[in-house]
Amino acid sequence: MQKIEIEKNRLDLAYHHQLQILNAVLILGTTGILSFIATYIWKPELIVRGIELTGVVLVFCTLSYRRIESRLQKISEELQRLT
Repeated sequence: MQKIEIEKNRLDLAYHHQLQILNAVLILGTTGILSFIATYIWKPELIVRGIELTGVVLVFCTLSYRRIESRLQKISEELQRLT
């Protein structure tokens, strides 16, 4: 019984860790979009560079989001299996 509880605690901590990373990725994505808007407002001549940088940030955030979502799903399935 104790091994199952330890495994549940480990999985719970792993789940929480992935949620923290997901929050950081979402913040990075939001910051990327806001920086694009700020670039366009303050220096319209840098719009192309702003679009490029924002695109890179959004691609990174999207890929990271999908990977983290997959990990969260696996952890959730393992927790269901232990219950």
